[in-house]
Amino acid sequence: MSIRSLFLLLLLAAFSCTEVDENLSTSGELGRWEYFQEFNGNPIWSLFESSNGDVWIGTGVGVSRYDGSGFENYTVNDGLISSVVVSIMEDNNGDMWFGTPGGVSILTNQDFINFPNIGGLPADVSSLLLDEDGDIWIGTFNLGLFLLNSEGLFQLFDGQSIECNVIYTLLEDSEGDLWVGSQADVKRYEDNGGVRSFGIQDGLAGNSVTSIYEDSRGSFWFGTFDGGSITRLTGSDFDQFSLQNSLPQNWINAITEDRSCNLWIGTVVNGLILYDGILMRTQFEGPPDNTIYSMITDSSDNIWVGTADGGLAKYISK
Repeated sequence: MSIRSLFLLLLLAAFSCTEVDENLSTSGELGRWEYFQEFNGNPIWSLFESSNGDVWIGTGVGVSRYDGSGFENYTVNDGLISSVVVSIMEDNNGDMWFGTPGGVSILTNQDFINFPNIGGLPADVSSLLLDEDGDIWIGTFNLGLFLLNSEGLFQLFDGQSIECNVIYTLLEDSEGDLWVGSQADVKRYEDNGGVRSFGIQDGLAGNSVTSIYEDSRGSFWFGTFDGGSITRLTGSDFDQFSLQNSLPQNWINAITEDRSCNLWIGTVVNGLILYDGILMRTQFEGPPDNTIYSMITDSSDNIWVGTADGGLAKYISK
C-alpha cells in the first residue's frame, strides 16, 4: 500500500469514527458500566431495541421490556408460548415477535398470539428478521428458513444437508441482501435472486456461523462455533483475525460496534474482547460473566451485554 493510500485510509477513519474509548473499566472518565441486578443468575438469550427506544430482553424465564425507568415482565403466565426467548423482532405494525423453542409468540395490544407450528410442524425458532420490504424471515433449528410475505408462507429447506437447516443467525445488509448463518456455512441471498455459499474453503474460521455483523465501513464479520478466530469479509477477501487469547477455540455468540468503531466480540467462556482496528483486548473488568449470549448497540450508542449467568449490563459512553 502506498503512503498516499494509507493517508487517505486514515483520514477516512478519522472522519467516520469518534475518539477511541480506551478506558472500559467500571468507572472511567470516558464511560461506565451499569448493572441490572434483576437478571442475576438468569441467561440473557436475546436483546432488541424497538422503534420507540425500549430495550427488550429475552431470558430463560420470559421477556422483559425496559423503558429507561423500569421493567415490565412477561412470562408463560401472561400468555407467552415458552419461557425461553432466543430472538426478538418488531413488525411494521409495532407488534413484538418472540422466537422460542416452542414456536413464535406475537405481542399485540398487550395480548399474545401464539404459533407453535410453522408450515404445519412444531418449530424450534432461532432467529427473526423484518427486512426493508416488510417481509419476515424466520430461522429455525429444525426446519430451516421460512419467508412470510403478502403472498404467503414459504419454506427454504435444503434436502441435501441437514446442517444447512440448522439456522443460527440472520442479517440484512446495507444492500438489502440476506445473510443466513447455519451449522454448515453462511449463505448470501442476493437481491437479484442469486444465492452464494461460503465456508472454511473460502476463508471462514469455521463452518458453523453463529453471528454475523456488518460494520460501519461495510465489512462483514463472522463468528463461529468451531473456529479459533474471527473472520472479516471485505469485498471478496476473507481474513481471519486471532483473538490473541492463545485459545484453540472461540465460540463467538455476538458481535457489535460502538461509535468509536471498536468491534465488541462476545464469546462463550472466553469473555468480552474489543478490537480497535489494531489490537484485540480481553476485557477482564466490566462484563458480569465470561459467557456472553447477546449484545446490541442502542440508538444512544450504549452497549448492552447479556450473559449466561451474570445477568445484564450496559456500557454507557460519555
